[in-house]
Amino acid sequence: MRRVVCAVVIGMLSAAGAAQATPYELPDAELNTAEFGQLAGYSASTSTLDGKNDVAGPGVQFALTLSGSDDGKMGTGDLWLTNSAAGFGWDSVLGHWTSLAAYDSYRMNVKYVSGPADSTVNVSLFLNTGLTGLSGDPSNDSTNDTFWAGPWTELSLGQTATLVLDFSGAEAWHIEDNKEPHTGWDDPTVSDGDSYAINERDRNEITNIGLQVADFDGNVLGEGQVVLHLNVPEPATLGLMVAGGAGLLVRRRRR
Repeated sequence: MRRVVCAVVIGMLSAAGAAQATPYELPDAELNTAEFGQLAGYSASTSTLDGKNDVAGPGVQFALTLSGSDDGKMGTGDLWLTNSAAGFGWDSVLGHWTSLAAYDSYRMNVKYVSGPADSTVNVSLFLNTGLTGLSGDPSNDSTNDTFWAGPWTELSLGQTATLVLDFSGAEAWHIEDNKEPHTGWDDPTVSDGDSYAINERDRNEITNIGLQVADFDGNVLGEGQVVLHLNVPEPATLGLMVAGGAGLLVRRRRR
């Protein structure tokens, strides 16, 4: 009887897992590449990426100094994704490893590790779509490019949050001039700053992906370095790992 119940439960879990959409998460290997760094000319601020530390266990810590105008806003990411560490899929139409068409969102767990006492920082995920070079569609056309952003999240010192850029509705910029086959080309009402679903063509043409950081309250600007832990493990995951270990101990003791 117990075997039958277990089989039914496992079958239900497998079916539920198959029905769930899959979020894309940047691997630690990609965060550690030399190409994944501060994006030049991202904003008018004087903020800087000061260093990266591949800590033990999941995740990479980024040391930043937020300063200057534009709320200290800065972007860290990989422009053009010239390496294979990101693990993107193959786009058979244009012949590039630039596809996230198999995913429904881009997700990252971020922790505000250290900074000024009682301070907050603001974080958001972003990506660019639309190849603009020779292999673009249309070829050599800058209108292919669209910037997509997820919602901003405020992190208090010591707080962890899961950031999500949902492909079914993300804030779009540089979308008003998109041509076929890019998102919004057939909708004359599209407007920069509004949210739209990223169509499959654009999800096959990821040209840049990363994290943007700002200080909207101004309590970090000019106050020294802050450290963010990207890809920090979820508390639920850690709980499952601990529980699994405890279960093994119980089984061993019973034997």
